[in-house]
Amino acid sequence: MTVALPAELNYHQRQELTRDFVQDQFVDQGMIADIGYHDFNSHNPHAHIMLTMRSVDQEGFGKKKRAWNQRTAIAAHRQAWAEHSNQALEQAGYAE
Repeated sequence: MTVALPAELNYHQRQELTRDFVQDQFVDQGMIADIGYHDFNSHNPHAHIMLTMRSVDQEGFGKKKRAWNQRTAIAAHRQAWAEHSNQALEQAGYAE
């Protein structure tokens, strides 16, 4: 998954936004996530979020969770990203 980071936010705010989103949407569900940040100082700041399709618990890796890769889940993640981004912008003092 690739997410566009709001250019209005500073470096720390972009990282915090992305980490909070990943924690809420993926890690709390049992996924392992890796975030790659790109072009932080350009007109196109964005992040790549790489995810497992297997749950992880005290026993180790579980079976693949195919529901995590369904179109409805992806649409929900996109909506959640919009909500997280808007909240971060609001907290940073942006009204639009």
